[in-house]
Amino acid sequence: MLHKLFNKYGEVTTLLISTKKKGSAIVEYSSANSALNAVQLEQGLVSNPLQIMWLAGKPSSTVQPSTIDCELAVLTKLKEAQQRKREAETVANFEEETFKKRHDMTNSTSDANTSSFQKSNLNTAMDFENLAARNMRQAEERRKIIEEMERNDR
Repeated sequence: MLHKLFNKYGEVTTLLISTKKKGSAIVEYSSANSALNAVQLEQGLVSNPLQIMWLAGKPSSTVQPSTIDCELAVLTKLKEAQQRKREAETVANFEEETFKKRHDMTNSTSDANTSSFQKSNLNTAMDFENLAARNMRQAEERRKIIEEMERNDR
C-alpha cells in the first residue's frame, strides 16, 4: 500500500517500515526530484493523513524542477486566479445591487434627479468596463505564464 502510494512520484528504491515505532517508515527515491514532489504533494488519506519530513535535511536547491513542479506552479496560479475572479464577481454583484438601489431611488424621486441617475449609471458602466478589462489582462497573464512554463519544460 505505501509503496503504491509513494511510487507515483518516482522510483522508490527503499521502503523501510519500522517495527519499533508504529506508523513510521523511511522512503528512499532514485532521484531528489521524486522525493521533493512526494514531500510537497503527498498528504495521505483524509481518514489517515501522513506527516512527511526529511530524514537528513532537504537536498540542495540545484535540483531541476520536474513536470509535477511545473504543474503544481500552474495549479497554484490558477487557484489564485480563481480567487481573484471570485473577488471580482463579489465586487460586480455588489455594484449591481448598488446600481439597482440607486435606480429604485431615482425612480421614486422627481425628474430633477434624472441627470444624477444618468451620471451614476455611466460611472457603474465604466467601473464594469474597467473590471472586465482587468479580468482580460489577468487571463492573458495566466496564458503567458503557462506558455513560459511549457517552454521551460522542453
